[in-house]
Amino acid sequence: ASAADRDVTIRYTLDGSRPNESSRVLGGPMEITKTTVIRVRGYRA
Repeated sequence: ASAADRDVTIRYTLDGSRPNESSRVLGGPMEITKTTVIRVRGYRA
């Protein structure tokens, strides 16, 4: 996932829950080694 707007922070979860402003920040590529549900959401700074 990526955002065209630099003022957007992408946050994600790995447990199927909806990302919120306290979720982990996606800072770059991540390695996925097994089937995983990833939910992402962008937040404007």
